[in-house]
Formats: sequence, structure tokens, C-alpha cells
Amino acid sequence: MCEEIKNRASQNADSAVAVQLCSLIEAGRLEELRWPDCSSYRTEVEKFYSSSGYALSWVQEGRATPQANAMIELFRAAEKKGLDPEDYDASRWPARLQALSPGRPEQR
Repeated sequence: MCEEIKNRASQNADSAVAVQLCSLIEAGRLEELRWPDCSSYRTEVEKFYSSSGYALSWVQEGRATPQANAMIELFRAAEKKGLDPEDYDASRWPARLQALSPGRPEQR
């Protein structure tokens, strides 16, 4: 499916996002994660994103969705469940959220 997305890619932003997601899925690595090797989840991630045409699922209009924000809060509070928040990149989420909407603090 990724190859089809890449072949049909046009100049619009949605196509560029789809191509980038496909490339990341194929690589099975995301360097900005604490645990960057995610190749063992490639099949699941491919299935998840292919169902939406490789559209961003956790971001709308340059902001994290309410569902994404709820998950981030769960990650940051992981110690309440006896887990290490850093295993879920807890300290990295504020910068990631800020990067979604640069120059628009009122929308973060």
C-alpha cells in the first residue's frame, strides 16, 4: 500500500504526510523516540494508518486531538501504575506538542 501512496503522491500537504508516514513505517525506526526501533510493530502500524489513507490520526488542524492529549497525560502519569514515565517519552511530549503549532501558543 505504501508504494501505491508514493506513486500517487502529489504536491498537496496530505499527500506529503502520507508519503512521510509510509516511509517511517517501512523504515521501522523513529529516531526521536527513546526506543527508536519499532520494526516489530510495523504490521500493526501499517494496518492502522492504511485504514485512513495514511492520514494523521492524532493531530487535527495543527493540534493534538483530545484523545492524543488524554494518552499523553496517561504516559506522563505512568508512575501511578508502577511504570516509568520515561519509557513513554514523558519528558519529550511538551516539546512535541509545542512543535505542532509553532508561533501559535494560544492553540496549544
